[in-house]
Amino acid sequence: MRSRRSLKSGLFLIELIIMILFFAIASAICVRLFVHAHLTAKASTDLSQAVFISQSAAETIKGTDASSEKLSELLGAVPSENGYSVFYDKDWQRMASSQDCSYRMDITLKKTESILTAALVVIDTEKNTDAPIYDLTVNKLLLQ
Repeated sequence: MRSRRSLKSGLFLIELIIMILFFAIASAICVRLFVHAHLTAKASTDLSQAVFISQSAAETIKGTDASSEKLSELLGAVPSENGYSVFYDKDWQRMASSQDCSYRMDITLKKTESILTAALVVIDTEKNTDAPIYDLTVNKLLLQ
């Protein structure tokens, strides 16, 4: 009688261990999916904000003469080695300097005889890569 009872409790214990293992694996998969969803949502938010600030800067450049005074006044652009830069914090609020910035928009202007070309590139400065989040090229016809 005791052997039958110990056999039943042994099978119950094995079944319980298998169920715990199954739920542990399922919960690990769920956690991984939630992390992936969070990272995808962050990348999507960054892309949307980068598109918004690039389009805003493009409209500013197309609507003005794109002088350094206008870009500094309207965009908060700071002269840099390649043109101009605008700095943003982690909440996409404009910053005055590059110190502790999370995102940077580089604006490169090139003038030919009658066309002004502006290349706008938004970069995540926290990821130590120069891979852009978004880039946009704008052409403006210059009237003589």
